[in-house]
Formats: sequence, structure tokens, C-alpha cells
Amino acid sequence: MNMDPGTWSTRVAVVIGAEMAARRLTPAALAEVLGVTEPTVRKRLDGEIALDLVEVERIAAWLGTTPSELLARAGGHAS
Repeated sequence: MNMDPGTWSTRVAVVIGAEMAARRLTPAALAEVLGVTEPTVRKRLDGEIALDLVEVERIAAWLGTTPSELLARAGGHAS
């Protein structure tokens, strides 16, 4: 794992991973939502590839939340 805990993308990825685990959602399901491969999703969740804002918006909608809430849970700014 190549995570830099200081980046907003990495912190949000941790929150997303935890939410997925709690709901028993798979990387394959998220790959379908994002229109990417499962290995790409795993790299995003592991912090190897940064999430972009469009992906965070799609993931938030899939999880039934908002990007602001994900950022707030990750310790970022939700404004």
C-alpha cells in the first residue's frame, strides 16, 4: 500500500473503503459504478491512484451520501 495519509483523496478513500466494508459492497460493484476495472478501483482505494472529484460525486451518490459528508468524515473541509 502506497498511501499518503495527508492527501484528501487518500483520506476519502479510507472512508469509502470503510463504508463499503460495513455494507459488504465489493470493489467489483464500485468498478461498475465508475466504469473502470476492478484493479483500478483497488488502486484508488489503496491510494495508488488519486480519486478525482467526479469519482467522489459518483461514489457518494452510490453510497447514498454527499461528497461533502465524505470529506467531513475524512477530516477535510465540507464547504
